[in-house]
Amino acid sequence: MNQTPSPPDPWQSNATPQVKQEVEDVQGNIQQQAAVGSDNNQAQNVSDEGEKLGDRNLRDGVFAPVPVVGQQAASGNHNNQNQNTATVNVILGPDFNPLGKKAAKPEGNHTLPDPTKPLPQKPKNLPEVKLDELSDYCRKLHEDSLIIVTCSDSSAAFSVAYGLTEYVPVSSRRLFTGEWGTLKKLAIEPSVDIVLNSEIGDGKPTLIVIDTYEMQTFLDSLVVRSSTAALIKQDLRNRQIFCICLAESQALKTTLERKSIKLSFPQWEIPFEQEGASREQQNIRAESISAYEDGQAAISLYETADILKKTVLYAATFFQNLNIGDFERIVTLLLADQTTPIVEPESRTEVPTNSSESTVSVTVGDQVVTFNQSQKGQIDQAQVNRLSQSQTQKRKLLREIWEEDAEQILQSCHLRLALNEYGVRVIDFSMQHLRGELREYFQNVKFVEYRNKFRKLVELNLLFDESSQITKALRDLSVSMMIFQPGTEFWVNWLEQSTTSALERSVNKRNSDLIYYCVADLLRETLDYSQLEDLTEIFLERMVSSKQHDVVLSLSRRLRFSPQFDEYYWFKQSIDRGSEDIRRQAYWLLYNQLKQSNSRVYEILEKIYEWIPDLEADPKKYSPSNRYALQLLLEYLIETLEQFDPKFYGEEAFSYPLFGGLRSGESIDRRLKMVIEWLLHPGVDSIIDEVDSLSIISILVFPGLFTILLGLKEDISVKFEFSSIADSLFISINDVIEAYEKKINKEYRTSIVAYWRSLSIFLLEASNHEIKVNKNWNKGDLLNYRRHIVDYLIEKIDP
Repeated sequence: MNQTPSPPDPWQSNATPQVKQEVEDVQGNIQQQAAVGSDNNQAQNVSDEGEKLGDRNLRDGVFAPVPVVGQQAASGNHNNQNQNTATVNVILGPDFNPLGKKAAKPEGNHTLPDPTKPLPQKPKNLPEVKLDELSDYCRKLHEDSLIIVTCSDSSAAFSVAYGLTEYVPVSSRRLFTGEWGTLKKLAIEPSVDIVLNSEIGDGKPTLIVIDTYEMQTFLDSLVVRSSTAALIKQDLRNRQIFCICLAESQALKTTLERKSIKLSFPQWEIPFEQEGASREQQNIRAESISAYEDGQAAISLYETADILKKTVLYAATFFQNLNIGDFERIVTLLLADQTTPIVEPESRTEVPTNSSESTVSVTVGDQVVTFNQSQKGQIDQAQVNRLSQSQTQKRKLLREIWEEDAEQILQSCHLRLALNEYGVRVIDFSMQHLRGELREYFQNVKFVEYRNKFRKLVELNLLFDESSQITKALRDLSVSMMIFQPGTEFWVNWLEQSTTSALERSVNKRNSDLIYYCVADLLRETLDYSQLEDLTEIFLERMVSSKQHDVVLSLSRRLRFSPQFDEYYWFKQSIDRGSEDIRRQAYWLLYNQLKQSNSRVYEILEKIYEWIPDLEADPKKYSPSNRYALQLLLEYLIETLEQFDPKFYGEEAFSYPLFGGLRSGESIDRRLKMVIEWLLHPGVDSIIDEVDSLSIISILVFPGLFTILLGLKEDISVKFEFSSIADSLFISINDVIEAYEKKINKEYRTSIVAYWRSLSIFLLEASNHEIKVNKNWNKGDLLNYRRHIVDYLIEKIDP
């Protein structure tokens, strides 16, 4: 007996069910099914069914591409209804792409990699720091999920961090540093967004020690308004992540002053007296200070040194935390081809006393030379002297002497191999005060040599070195020179030439990324000084004028969160004044930032909302930034609503970023009104190809938002904690519709309600198909619950 095969799932892209029952019959079937099929486990069935049906159905909500369910609505009596029904089928169809080629997202997986590594055992060389307040700050870490430990000495800060980790009961412990090898893996600047969006911890409770001594942008991202800080704390709690951020005391103080913001995270300042040098180190320091007063130790050490030792002392003063290989390289590069005279062993002159020959052999050094005798028993002494002098004045390259006797030279310069906070052996002064004294001596006394050595380092292209410690030293030297020798125009010219030359020599993207990283790091440092704050703006404007938009874009995204810097202004410049490729890159960076901002989404939205064109402006005159701004929110909502997990519907609405950003209750009405004004802006039509924007918003966006708030259940209700958001969203839709209809000739309310009515019929037919054809009552329930939400929207918007 031949059987008709069951049609595929109507929410799958290859389904083609043909349902021909009248709407009234469908309604009766659903009511009958609900009465027979209800049971005590209905809520669990909804959740389980969502998991069983695959990636393109209930997990995608009403946003999954689906085919035409039936022909009933399409054969109606009204042309408008026919058109709306056809539009519903197109939007929910398998091939619908609302933005078409305008979507600027590049292909590929953009999940952030885990930039951390396992936290090593506490290095033995870390100082022991007295921790009287440890229990108090452990409590604060558990309450806020993040604490900032500040100290002028990074080793002491690390010691405190290890003390805190002992009181956090998690098995996954990670370390995040600012090493270039780590940062080059990331597509965005180091910030708290990385912790919240990467694969750190694989979902397990995780503790992360974050070293911001070499990662200033991460510290910048924590200097935010109290409302934003509250959202960060909540996101960390949701992910079960604890962060111990280590920062230099003065760096945090400067950032707070430059941003004029009060810190909203707990800070534990470790005083200098508690930085905990060992007793042996304290004794060494005491002895060295007693031997020299008023900085004379450094002066005496440098003034009595030869050229080679002076070079070594300069390198140790301005290049901290270098391993032995990098330190040797810096010294060798600075020495270049300099030579020094060396004295050979004394010459031996052997003269035969009784020789009667007309010649005589004389040994000079290691050579034997034969001379003519002017007369018996005598030799040409002047010739011997000349040869002896040429032997003793032989010269040798200083770098060869350095290579042969580095250990002895280091000791004579009071340098040694020491373990840093990571347990890595680095070159350091045995008397710590020498570095500060020598630095002051160079800047105040040996300023000509100080300047000349800086020029030499720049000529060696060390500003863009692969070693993060070397580039950090060049960054600090560059900023010091900018302050030491003022002149914004001069330094802008220098930086432009250095950057352009380096990029011209760059052979691949990896080299270019390194150059952008180093330049951004230098510019970020200048923003901490009021006398240099104009330099970054003038430099970037110079790059824009010379059409170096890729440079501007790359630097702007790396300077995000920096004080006195508006990255969105420069993104806008790239979009409006750059090529089409640059525009797409800038838009993707914005879109990526928006997705990774989690509950802080409104920080970005409020910035980009300023780009929205006037309501009555002619779309033909829109700027590129106008068009991309109109596209941004719609594309973001379509993707995030599709990806939102149905198990959170009605229960965890704050997990959806647009609602999570309203958790604090701050500015709910204002922010939701902004969202609705943005979505319903008539200019959005100019970025949509196949259908009008209002149909997409009515069929995909509004039902999706309310599904997250209300949940999929038989009765329409909202949890108390979400009720203010649901109410405000309804009010915003009504108010914006009323305001827009007064300003422009467009019937918003009528059109939206018409689309909802067609969507309600669509869901009704799909529910009936699941019940009668597929015998899938659970899925039929879910489709019917979706229809309930749409009918509820009609009731609220079309009273």
